[in-house]
Amino acid sequence: MLNPADLVRDGKLLPDAITRAASDPGLAAALATLPADAAQMAGLAIAAGLAKQPAAQATLLGLLDRDDLAGQAAAWALAHLASEAAVIAAIEAGGLDVRTHGYHSLAIRA
Repeated sequence: MLNPADLVRDGKLLPDAITRAASDPGLAAALATLPADAAQMAGLAIAAGLAKQPAAQATLLGLLDRDDLAGQAAAWALAHLASEAAVIAAIEAGGLDVRTHGYHSLAIRA
């Protein structure tokens, strides 16, 4: 089972652990029960983007309204999924943070 706490140390992301998490079969389950820690959420979001896991799209869209590393990581991850239409819809319906992260996601995708 993937443990989101293994993706960070002292609040910092661990790139090697995140890369391994991208191929972990427990990634979907970990995304379904997001941890409270923003850095752990960010690690999971990045892993989902690396894995190009379309099932993570709804969870990642939900993170766009966060004004922290998790929101930025979700934007990056969504840029690596086939999510352009969903991100545009979120931008149209969302607040400032959603729009900021959504436009960032689209810029990365471009």
